[in-house]
Amino acid sequence: MLGIIKSFLFRKNVRLNENIGQKTWFRTGGHAKIFFEPKNLEDLSVFLRSLPKNYPKFLLGLGSNIIFRDGFYNGVVIKLGEGFNNFELNDYKLKIGAGAKNINIVKYTLSKKITGFEFLIGIPGSLGGSLKMNSSCFSYCISDNLLNVNIMNENGVIKSFNKKELEISYRNCELPEDHIFIDATFKIKYANKNNITNRIQNFKMKRKNSQPLGVRTGGSTFVNPDTVKAWQLIEKSGLRGKKFGDAMISDKHCNFLINLGKSTSTELEVLGEDIIETVFKKENIKLNWEIKRVGNFKKI
Repeated sequence: MLGIIKSFLFRKNVRLNENIGQKTWFRTGGHAKIFFEPKNLEDLSVFLRSLPKNYPKFLLGLGSNIIFRDGFYNGVVIKLGEGFNNFELNDYKLKIGAGAKNINIVKYTLSKKITGFEFLIGIPGSLGGSLKMNSSCFSYCISDNLLNVNIMNENGVIKSFNKKELEISYRNCELPEDHIFIDATFKIKYANKNNITNRIQNFKMKRKNSQPLGVRTGGSTFVNPDTVKAWQLIEKSGLRGKKFGDAMISDKHCNFLINLGKSTSTELEVLGEDIIETVFKKENIKLNWEIKRVGNFKKI
């Protein structure tokens, strides 16, 4: 296996024993055996075909909405490179590469007077992660205007899916874990540039007033149950501001975990599990993680 990977090392986009924790928004976690940043589709396809069947792999976006555990990950972490950040505009359709940052999607669509993507401002991450989680806020979600996507499976083969085939739901997209988003095509609407700018500013203000900014956080921690917001259950359970080590439940928004500076991934996850247990005991409602937890616990 290592011999196969070594054949990629001369490209300088394959690294061994890479610190993945420092690539996440929490800035916690351990190392991975292999880190691969494909330059383009061919690069990704050749690499995937070189891996043994069922070899552990994880796709890393911008490192938001993830707790990468403190132990060693004996697999490959893949992060899409610059070749996956493209935009292709064709009248009333827009194709966007899965590696494009949400902030850059907002900037691009604003420059082209395209409306419908303003809500992405302030949502950390890239398009691929947004599609996988069907990112949403303030009653808007990434799948609203989605037409179709291209993905690459574990065999390095590209396949296309329309919106219906993805079986999209709240905070979820029924795509196998070993499939990688390549790009997505959206139907678009044009609008007055000043109106789009105002919408962006309004979304920024809403986030500033309701969510912790400028801190090490992974975003929303738990999925909202059907009938109530997760933060309301956490608040009612008396957990606002609770700490475990250097991990803390945000004072500003109870559904955000924060690394105060020296937290470990284990501390964040233990605090999260404590929230789930306490809320269930007091409110009889089971919270489910929205933040993805990846890797292995550190051996003691």
